[in-house]
Amino acid sequence: MKAFATEICSNGVEVCRKACGGHGYSLYSGLPSLYTKVTASCTYEGENTVLHLQVARFLVKCFAAAQSGTPLPTSTAYLSSPSASGCQATTPVDFLNPEVYLKAYECRAYRLTASAARKLQNLVQSGLLWYMGAEDPPHRLSQTAQHSSKRLSSTCGIELLHFAGLETALHNISCPMTFDVSVCHCMNLKKYVVEGKYAKGLNLVISQCLEMK
Repeated sequence: MKAFATEICSNGVEVCRKACGGHGYSLYSGLPSLYTKVTASCTYEGENTVLHLQVARFLVKCFAAAQSGTPLPTSTAYLSSPSASGCQATTPVDFLNPEVYLKAYECRAYRLTASAARKLQNLVQSGLLWYMGAEDPPHRLSQTAQHSSKRLSSTCGIELLHFAGLETALHNISCPMTFDVSVCHCMNLKKYVVEGKYAKGLNLVISQCLEMK
């Protein structure tokens, strides 16, 4: 989660800097000092790429364990039972339901983990040692970890809303919190998740994004 959160922050600061044009480079804007602080967090207490690869190797091992019938911890239980039904949304407003985008994240994380596991298995069968093969497709493994973290952060957010008794507010688009959460997840779904069995939800996601403009 450290790597996931710090990358989001550093990317966000970079977007703000670019949005300010030349002023984004000015110390007066406050962005250069913020940028140096935030980007440094991607390195200290564990370099993000290294952390992503560690998480991805753990996920691949969990996936292999699930294939052999071994029970998994709650955080990775989704690797035992992939969603076979695809996107359950039928109208744009369905994306206000946190369970819909959580299932989408789980489907994406499962597909990436399964793909990385197959790639790693092929490399090992070709003669590479396991630890060498685990470093061979770093981009694939990094993506696997990032989307697993996205799924985990969404799960924690939903649990927090239930704990605070605010889950019903997520169905009211006029609520500022609902608007912010929905925009964030709809844009993520449009960018990352609309593939495979979730491709049919693309137009619904776009419609929901347009409705919230």
